[in-house]
Amino acid sequence: MKHFILILASIVFSTGLSLAQTQDSTSAVLQENLPETQMTKKEIRKAAMPEQRNEITVSYGRATFMDVAFLFANAFVSVFTIGNVKIDNYQAYGSVNAEYYRVLNKTFSVGGQFSWSGGKADLMNKENVKTGTSNYSSFTIMPSAKAFWFRKKHVAMYSKLGLGVTLLDGFDDTEKRNYSPFFAAQLGAVCIQAGGKHVRGFLEAGGGMAGCITGGLSVSF
Repeated sequence: MKHFILILASIVFSTGLSLAQTQDSTSAVLQENLPETQMTKKEIRKAAMPEQRNEITVSYGRATFMDVAFLFANAFVSVFTIGNVKIDNYQAYGSVNAEYYRVLNKTFSVGGQFSWSGGKADLMNKENVKTGTSNYSSFTIMPSAKAFWFRKKHVAMYSKLGLGVTLLDGFDDTEKRNYSPFFAAQLGAVCIQAGGKHVRGFLEAGGGMAGCITGGLSVSF
């Protein structure tokens, strides 16, 4: 009986020791795999981030706010003067734009935009005789942001908004150039870009200082 109790105690002790060793081994394996699990999550977040974090764009736009304002202002002057002052041979130069953006994540980018736009028209009297030339020119700088709502490997769609200041000069042949500051904005309601990994073409529809329609090239790095 005494030998039986000693044998039973040995079995219980050996079983307990084995369970303890198994538990320690399991804990060690879990601790060993924990950094790997955390690293995998980091890799997933990194994979969701666009590879290129910087973007530079150059573009040309038509139907800028200044183009529309110039036409309306001269139409008002023509009505107010009963046709004694009016314009003819109107030429809008459009806008030339340069932008830089820093990618925050796969949805948002922030940066800034610089634009120039201008145009001119002949000033005519009631007898349709040219009396001079009316010109306008503006320089615009705006902090801006993009929000991407569709992004695939070669195609992306987004909206953007820029708010800032424009320096505007309206002058004729005899006046000295004098730029005055005004509030400026540019909204890109529906914008699309398509192309390769680093270089893409884009088209933006909206309105503001850069135009209702702008198109150009984007370089990412």
